[in-house]
Amino acid sequence: MNLVVFDIDDTLTRTMEVDMECLLQAVRELLAFDPSGLDWNDFPHVTSDGVLEVLYRRAFGRSPKPDDREAFLERSLQLLEVAHRSEPMRFAAVPGAPEILAHLVASADWTVALATGAWRRTAKFKLDAAGLEHADLPFASSDDHSTRAVIVQTAIDRAERASGFPRGFDRVVAVGDGGWDVTTARALGLAFVGVGGPDRLESIGARVGVQDYTDAGRFMHLLETAPTP
Repeated sequence: MNLVVFDIDDTLTRTMEVDMECLLQAVRELLAFDPSGLDWNDFPHVTSDGVLEVLYRRAFGRSPKPDDREAFLERSLQLLEVAHRSEPMRFAAVPGAPEILAHLVASADWTVALATGAWRRTAKFKLDAAGLEHADLPFASSDDHSTRAVIVQTAIDRAERASGFPRGFDRVVAVGDGGWDVTTARALGLAFVGVGGPDRLESIGARVGVQDYTDAGRFMHLLETAPTP
């Protein structure tokens, strides 16, 4: 049995832009500073918890408390809900994503897990908004850890337990759209398939990838053959 671990934003859902807009608005409201000059290269961990840690230290000289985190999560989710009501088209699935997920879930050779740097509640909202079935899939998020490598490994561990493969899968493939996804796959020794146009794939260092999932045969072939980045 093999495992494919999907990122969510701009990998399964076209939500990176709206998600970032809502996060920055929450920063303006709750941390009272203009985030327009932020350089994401300054953040050691581009996950919701990792970003919040850096922002709170800049704004207040301390780590966020549990109540701070909950308030930021709640406001981010509220802003996503408002955005979805006004512009639902900004929460579309990547073309072919619903079909490829259904195909993999039904496959005798593959199983699926989800791993995201977003918080669980915001991630699940975006999956629901995009019409992607996910309720029964092993899932890891920024609620589990601030670093992507631990998040992805947690998703793999949960998939092993859920699938009854305590000794591990024959092959594990990570699918993502960001440079941090490539870095994580390399650190964990996973095969990697990028998602995005040719320029995007080149910029993140993906050796193989797809624009979307409309060519299911090609994507399945890459799952079987993709190298570690």
